[in-house]
Amino acid sequence: MNITLPNNWHPRPYQVPLWNYLCAGGKRAVVCAHRRWGKDDVSLNHTACAMLERRANYGHMLPEYEQGRKAIWDAVNPKTGIRRIDEAFPVGMRNPSGGTDKQAMKIVTQPDGNGRVSTWQVLGSDNYNSLMGTSYAGIVKSEEALSDPSAWAYLSPILRENDGWAMFISTPRGHNHFERLLKTAMSTEGWYGEISSVEKTNVFTTDELQMELVQLQDLHGNTFGKSLWLQEYFCSFDAAIPGSFWAESLDALQLRGAICTFEHDRAKPVFTVGDLGRTDDTAIWFYQIEGDQLDIVDYWAGNGCEIYDPLNPDRSICHLLLMKAAQH
Repeated sequence: MNITLPNNWHPRPYQVPLWNYLCAGGKRAVVCAHRRWGKDDVSLNHTACAMLERRANYGHMLPEYEQGRKAIWDAVNPKTGIRRIDEAFPVGMRNPSGGTDKQAMKIVTQPDGNGRVSTWQVLGSDNYNSLMGTSYAGIVKSEEALSDPSAWAYLSPILRENDGWAMFISTPRGHNHFERLLKTAMSTEGWYGEISSVEKTNVFTTDELQMELVQLQDLHGNTFGKSLWLQEYFCSFDAAIPGSFWAESLDALQLRGAICTFEHDRAKPVFTVGDLGRTDDTAIWFYQIEGDQLDIVDYWAGNGCEIYDPLNPDRSICHLLLMKAAQH
């Protein structure tokens, strides 16, 4: 039987950069994307292709093992009425003898001319120790922001030894290991890193997004409901953190690349603005003006400080400013 992979699937326009990276042999991809972006679709179809290109073991890991049964193994595509695994891994590519193990959530390919097979299995980061002794050439870590980071610490050397690939796909869940992994991907040569919010993909209409917002606010209240909305659809790492008042503004800056490392102009003056406190923190921002642009170059916060205290220079704001001036 002739099989063409991907099986009746094509990447959406906004998925093409990721798909091209993977097809070109990319080894590490980290994608922070909104709900219904199609993260698992891309990963399942890439894995199916990889299984026939290189005979080896592959895995699709959810935060919890039982989540994998619901979200991947038993999940049905509502547009086609066909299970997602049957679309990505058509029956024709499976071994006729034991190629589908429902209990273990495992698929085995037909052997090639040399008798070699590939396996794919649903996994859980909550039980990664059970993988002891298993070798992988490719792993998808779905909903990585909710997973146990120790699972990647275990899998990473295995994939490195096997020259294998890994995909990390998730929506944000605050400032955790997934955000750090994403920053690594976006700043490391050879890695693929992407933040893809609804503003980039246009998957939802304005009315659909507004309806989602109303429903979340009905369930969780106006403030936290909007925070969840920003998290799930606008890829906010700050929004759903209680007390994060400026999260929406920071996310907008992040998405347009305005939060980055840069060298400030040492020939120009640095200005400060502060919020003085005694029992709470004193906060000071350091900035430069470049035309109509404001460049924030440094920040400091601390409590129990005096404006000027010559006997305790570590607790003196004047000494702090003099020290900063000497450094810059």
